[in-house]
Amino acid sequence: MDTKNRQKIIYVLFVLAVIWGVYNITGDSKKPASNTPRPVARANAVVSSTPAKNIDIQKYESLDWGRDPFYRGSQQEYRPVTTKTRPAWRLGGILFNKNNPSAIINKKIVRGGDIINGARVVQIDKETVTLDKEGLQFTLTIEKDRS
Repeated sequence: MDTKNRQKIIYVLFVLAVIWGVYNITGDSKKPASNTPRPVARANAVVSSTPAKNIDIQKYESLDWGRDPFYRGSQQEYRPVTTKTRPAWRLGGILFNKNNPSAIINKKIVRGGDIINGARVVQIDKETVTLDKEGLQFTLTIEKDRS
């Protein structure tokens, strides 16, 4: 397609677009009916098919409704807040080697005989670490991540 034919096609499309735009602006001036509902006329009097009954309020006041869910009462139960104490030692990992085993306790690398938070490392096995503090022995195992 040569340049002259392209220009002619573009001019024709431009003229058609202008005509279409002018028609839409000035064309059919009738506006479509709106979709909003019209108000309904209300009846002046309410007609009831059943006779009105009087309600016996004393009858309903004397019924047992149970406990008021919104009444706090004078006695409130206070429970002491219990916090879980974190252990003094947290085993992060074990680097097991027969000649020189080591462990990661509280993000520090320790070996047999080292002291951490007042406890001496007694033994490091493949899955456990034994600590001794003031004659009491504690066995640490790796905690699984709770996240």
